[in-house]
Amino acid sequence: MSVLDIIRFTGLAIKGAYKLAIAIRDSESIHVELKQAASLLITDLKMVEDILAHLQHFA
Repeated sequence: MSVLDIIRFTGLAIKGAYKLAIAIRDSESIHVELKQAASLLITDLKMVEDILAHLQHFA
């Protein structure tokens, strides 16, 4: 498996986790602390997604 494949698959996993965190954050029936954790996770995942996009561009 090439580095480009690893970056691509990692990016797909990050995008899935990002969508899940947004769904948790936007849910009405989820506890407040979980919503706060999801919001922090969204920020971290977006940063990682941007880094992976740059790596994929240069790979």
